[in-house]
Amino acid sequence: MMDFCGYEKCTPKYGFGPAIRDNYVLHYIEEGKGQFIYNGKTYHLQAGDLFLLKENELLYYEADINDPWSYYWLGLSGTKVADYFKLSTLMQDGYAIAKDFEATQLIGETIKFIVTQNITKDYYSIETLQILSKIYEVLYLIAHQFPLKEASKQKSTHQLYFEARTIMDKQYGNETLNVNYIAELLGVNRSYLSTIFKEHEQMTPKDYLTKVRMNRAKQLLESSDLTVKIVALSVGYSDPLYFSKSFKKYYGYNPSEVAKVTQNTEI
Repeated sequence: MMDFCGYEKCTPKYGFGPAIRDNYVLHYIEEGKGQFIYNGKTYHLQAGDLFLLKENELLYYEADINDPWSYYWLGLSGTKVADYFKLSTLMQDGYAIAKDFEATQLIGETIKFIVTQNITKDYYSIETLQILSKIYEVLYLIAHQFPLKEASKQKSTHQLYFEARTIMDKQYGNETLNVNYIAELLGVNRSYLSTIFKEHEQMTPKDYLTKVRMNRAKQLLESSDLTVKIVALSVGYSDPLYFSKSFKKYYGYNPSEVAKVTQNTEI
């Protein structure tokens, strides 16, 4: 989830960019001033404010010439990170101006803790769990301090999509899992769930479940000696023949041909 973090006390006019990042980099301004250029507009920010370098978007920022800023930053990646940022205005605006310094002070203190306590020697440690919990705390505080307009409505539809996707990501091996089952589990109408899901994922939940199952099946066939029957059962198909037909329809070749196709691709 966290790729890197750090602190910078900038010199006058120190700038970064224009550049495109492949992750999300959250900045908390501790002192000073600077400008943040996003979507062709320049925003003048100061101590207590936040700004976000978004994935695959062109951005530039620069320290003030008279009162250069210092800031802490967190580099975060993963689909869940984007989902959590979408709960706040920070995702759509790229920045958040504090109504008063105390409003974001807790966010800044939490980010500072993450940066100063970051443990890199042992990823699987108690300290790392604490850092991960603090990252989620930062995301919560941002969503709480800078909520979207009509947040309750947007939260409910986004949460519905997120929960449906999570169910499919985790339970794809359950052969009884289908859109009707998911809709019933979430307490909503199937057509409503499909509409909401497609707005966020650009595909229906049925197609998404097929995608998850086919991708996992292909991974198993490429990396193991498991039979087609075992792979089929592992991804939620009780009938190996139906699985094989579905696999060929999705990829254009039979499950038994995966090794050959992979070998030809590598050559």
